[in-house]
Amino acid sequence: MSGLRIGVICACLAVLLPASASAFTLRQIDRCESDNDESPDQQISDCTAVIESGRLHGKELARAYYDRGIAYKAERELDRAIADYDQAIRLDPKYAHAYLNRGNVYKAKGDLDHALADYNEAIRFDPKDADAYNDRGITYKAKGDFDRAIADYDEAIRLDPKYEPAYVDRCNALRHRGDYSAALADCTQAIKLDPKDEDGYVNRCVAYADQGNYAAGVADCTQALGLNPNNEDAYVDRCNALGHLGNYSAALADCTQAIRLDPKDDIAYEDRCQNYNDRKNYGSAVADCTQAIALNPKNAQAFSGRCIAYDGLQNDGAAIADCTQAIALDPRYANAYNNRCWAEAIIGQLQAALADCNQALQLLPNNAVILSNRGLVQLKLGSFQQAITDYSAAITQNAKDASSLYGRGMAKLKSGDTAGGKADVAAAKTIQPDIDKVYAGYGVT
Repeated sequence: MSGLRIGVICACLAVLLPASASAFTLRQIDRCESDNDESPDQQISDCTAVIESGRLHGKELARAYYDRGIAYKAERELDRAIADYDQAIRLDPKYAHAYLNRGNVYKAKGDLDHALADYNEAIRFDPKDADAYNDRGITYKAKGDFDRAIADYDEAIRLDPKYEPAYVDRCNALRHRGDYSAALADCTQAIKLDPKDEDGYVNRCVAYADQGNYAAGVADCTQALGLNPNNEDAYVDRCNALGHLGNYSAALADCTQAIRLDPKDDIAYEDRCQNYNDRKNYGSAVADCTQAIALNPKNAQAFSGRCIAYDGLQNDGAAIADCTQAIALDPRYANAYNNRCWAEAIIGQLQAALADCNQALQLLPNNAVILSNRGLVQLKLGSFQQAITDYSAAITQNAKDASSLYGRGMAKLKSGDTAGGKADVAAAKTIQPDIDKVYAGYGVT
């Protein structure tokens, strides 16, 4: 987030103009300035007339280019905006706000390196500008450098303790770094500073979901939608939270609405893919994850989601290939290692499966799902005590996990603990009567 910086052209220019031209040009100057209510098209027209009048020079002309650059950005004419900021900087090489806004345009184009270079210059010429630090933080976050991003947000907040966008953006970066409590605190502070900013609620919605508090997440995304019924991100994130609560129909409706609002949002398709996976509608899941990948071939989560769907369709080769691609895109993506571990375990590639589950647990220690999956690998390898250990660790987190109970029961039976094995198997069948048939499909009888 950032505010556009406004240049003011001195009204004393009237002394330079003939009386007949002075009033006309001053009206255009007034409409050119970026703090008026003119449409971008009108502002571009007036700024162009001012620039082409030949009567402005130096910093005054730089400000006219600067203001037209703002209008071009509003019209999404990004290359023209950059050209105008280039001119503004050529005329006034220490024009910090021109560097800042040119950086924002480069960021909008996805040219993060040029954006960073401009933010560095903006900060060099105006080291007390909280906007510049915040925008540079956003760019560092986009490059995956969360520590530098957070350091810039810290500085923005130090410069302006009531700068609400920095709290929202730091909340987001802290989430990605796994510091969920601090993320919640920042989003909560952002909401206190501006209760009508939907972004604070959307980011806190995700922060709650990261901690497993999906009901609170749904409440915050709902609040964001109350402020802006067309907030596509709020629909996507509420879809995700509702899915984890098992409310698949409502989740599907939210993801579908997000896609209606933005048919080019790969995340919306990816989340709806996951929703279809949860409902075991694997064909629809493949279609949605494929669309997400078409929109963004670097979406690792979409490859992982399609991996799950292919596994559900018993297309194990395609599943492993997609999880492998997800890992290539994000080598620290624990769920992709876990999903590939599962697919490998099912087809009997047990050593590869064990290596993948081990890697997943290094990235997400003590995760119950990964522990249960590694338990299956150990069971199929004949390492019964290790299987019992893994399944037990999973059961400690969820005593009603039928799969882990049944797997531990089978490991106990195979290791000679008949009474303990029968007890676990019976408990599992009470929760899921067909669990023995499920395990038979895994090759465990």
